[in-house]
Amino acid sequence: MRNLKRALSAALASVMVLGLMVVGASAASYEDFTDKAEITHKEAVSMVTELGIIAGLTDGSYGPAQNIDRASFARLVCVTLNAGKEPKLGDLKTTFSDTQGNWAEKYIAYCVDRSIIAGKGNNTFAPSANVTGSEAAKMLLVALGYNPVYEGIGGSTWQITTDVLANQAGLYDDLEDMNTSAPLTRDQAAQMIYNTLNADVVSYSWTLNANGSTIAVQNKSTKTLLEDKFDAVKVEGIVIANEYASVDTSKKDAIGVQGEGKTYIKVTESDEKLNSGAFKVATDLDVLGKSVVLYAKVGSTSAASKATVLGNVIISEDNVIASTSGSKKPADLADDNGLDLVKGTKYFVNYDEVESVEALKLKSDGKTLKGSTLTLIDNDDDGDVDYVLQLVKTFGEVTAYSAKSDGNITVTISSADNTGYKEKYTNFSSSDAYDDVYGFEDVEKEDKVFVWKIGDDMYVEKAEVVTGTVESVKGEKATVDGVTYEMSGLVTNVEDKASGKNVADALDDSLDDEVKLYLDAAGNVAMVDDVDDVDDYLVVTAISNNKSDFDETVKCKVVLADGTKATVEVNIDDEDYVREVKEYTLYTYSTDSDGTYNLEEVENSGRITLKNNELAKGRVTIAQTKSGDDTLTLKADKDTVFVVGKNDGDTYKVYTGIANVPNMEVDASTTVLADVQSGTAEFVFVADSKISGDDEEYIYVIDAGTKTKDENGDDAYSWDVILDGEVITVTGDEDIYKTMKKECLYSVELNGDEITSIDKTSKVALQYASVCEDGIIELVDETSKKVTATFSYNDDTLFIAVDDTDLSEASDGYIVTTNDTTKEGDWSEVIVVPDEDNADLAAYVYIIE
Repeated sequence: MRNLKRALSAALASVMVLGLMVVGASAASYEDFTDKAEITHKEAVSMVTELGIIAGLTDGSYGPAQNIDRASFARLVCVTLNAGKEPKLGDLKTTFSDTQGNWAEKYIAYCVDRSIIAGKGNNTFAPSANVTGSEAAKMLLVALGYNPVYEGIGGSTWQITTDVLANQAGLYDDLEDMNTSAPLTRDQAAQMIYNTLNADVVSYSWTLNANGSTIAVQNKSTKTLLEDKFDAVKVEGIVIANEYASVDTSKKDAIGVQGEGKTYIKVTESDEKLNSGAFKVATDLDVLGKSVVLYAKVGSTSAASKATVLGNVIISEDNVIASTSGSKKPADLADDNGLDLVKGTKYFVNYDEVESVEALKLKSDGKTLKGSTLTLIDNDDDGDVDYVLQLVKTFGEVTAYSAKSDGNITVTISSADNTGYKEKYTNFSSSDAYDDVYGFEDVEKEDKVFVWKIGDDMYVEKAEVVTGTVESVKGEKATVDGVTYEMSGLVTNVEDKASGKNVADALDDSLDDEVKLYLDAAGNVAMVDDVDDVDDYLVVTAISNNKSDFDETVKCKVVLADGTKATVEVNIDDEDYVREVKEYTLYTYSTDSDGTYNLEEVENSGRITLKNNELAKGRVTIAQTKSGDDTLTLKADKDTVFVVGKNDGDTYKVYTGIANVPNMEVDASTTVLADVQSGTAEFVFVADSKISGDDEEYIYVIDAGTKTKDENGDDAYSWDVILDGEVITVTGDEDIYKTMKKECLYSVELNGDEITSIDKTSKVALQYASVCEDGIIELVDETSKKVTATFSYNDDTLFIAVDDTDLSEASDGYIVTTNDTTKEGDWSEVIVVPDEDNADLAAYVYIIE
């Protein structure tokens, strides 16, 4: 899938010195800086980072207020003169007493040789001292070609002369408040370098007088330092289209969505008159319609497609942008920001052009839906809005998801949808999700999500979830943990099974209860859900019948939600405890200081009959039961907790999520379910079960097994194994302990982390590969060299290098085959795990170190 995120390599970041080390163009971007809101000279910082002159700090920030020392600035000048690349300076040496052996010695020597810098006196340079604005200006003036002797910037009055000349050359532009005697900040340094790169370089003509003296004549060129050193020009323009969408509205020669990594820019100004067109540079959706600046090397022609862009595009400071996710008319948002909607303003909803502002009236009152994002763009600062962009997201649930092959996803739109999308789509789906769905890898089945479409591409993002206690309800609002929430305009109600319920109505009966809120981008509630603490559940499995023991308590055997069995004293009100406390009934509980239990029967819970008295792994629908005259279909999801008894309740095992439950036959008369009325099981208790279909898995055994004693003093056995690319610990009985050998592959049946059976014939010891290329891997016996097995592999096959218990992703090229005569006898030992659906396809290839 196309990458929407840029990341700075930790390996490169570790070699930065004060954030000035160059890591190559495009390695850092202004948009990536965590403190970009604190940067004053935004366009300048964007430029110098995109050109590779100054990099960000190792913590992901730019550090605009941080000072720069003299050594680092000397290196920075070297980098600027070398077109943003690390200069090759060999082993240049200095004569200063305090720079010999310094990390920046060669850069300082380079600058001294070109009269860019001088010492501080007494044969010192003070490399760790902060560079001042005047000192930086002097270095940059010389970098532009100014002669320090002729211009008088090297004597006792050097600072006054430097400041005058720097002002004339434009080096102090937009730095009116800077004290040139004070330490230079990284923010100010970026602006000075920006000004220097856009200043003209100078040279001198020298004339010999009759008396032998020379006269120098300064010659300003028509070339900027940017052109001279970077062979690049500054281009300004408006982003019309990129690989995601287009805001072109022309009827003729329409500019459509661009190819991957291309951006169509309408050029408004260019030093070399580059034409408008598709530049080979990637941009994101939020750049569309905005003025940008970029730096490019001109190609063989003036065509944009022939230019080479340095770094990324920079959003210009000419843009005036107003945005809201509240319920507001576009005209009101414009008025609030001193902007005007005019005849030429263009309107888009999810980057589809609409005829006018009327099309943005998603509700009868003319206001945009609260929770959608409305953005106005004035891209030339003339007060007129050029583009009105509205992004509308639709709330739903991921009802189908597969990460296999090309990826598959289905999002079912909420029945409470208020965006109008429900009229067009029952659901959003894709069978090529890795390519077509942005955010696909960040969600999973049963997540509550927001989805939207732009062109042919689908976007999905997990809804923000807030859990808290309801403190008050008032009007249509509710306060949860000190925050007041309103209903999102993207839905008609906040309960799937309710009609017209706002947040307050939905939470009216939940005062002092804990709830779960799903929020839109503006922090409004799209859905309300109850939160029950599963940890506080227990099931009573037996009650004492000895009435003589009655003393306001009764002894009960219980099973807690973590599978723990206990015998406890339960508080009761009278001797008729048989009706007050019931076997195989679900309760929440609290305990008194004396350790006695207070039970409260869980509402909407009861016994159920499972279909065919079976519980099946992955089966979402687990039962149908009667509630009055209605038949309820009960489902389990990834959060459902199952407490399952084995061997007539001798031991209990806990499974979380229907996908993790083994197939089993159950005693229907003792199956207890929480939350019957909601349709989704939160907690399921099974008193007795028979595992009828343990899952068959391939495990690679790392060690020979460990024998210990359990809490009852009985022998217990465990092994570290690799299952599905992860190291886990499994348990088993004595027979398995005698059977399993280290460094072998076995087919086993697992009930959670317990091995319930092992296929002794499936033992596969370490083998060697004679072929591992072009999608085929052949395993051979080392002695006979006979082929013992052949597998195919593809992009989904995971190659893993195993070093003791360390796992790291590898590739087919990591394997040294027995046919590699360059490493005779040094073959890679491997284990192949076949795909569960295709025994001839390798799912995992473990390479044993």
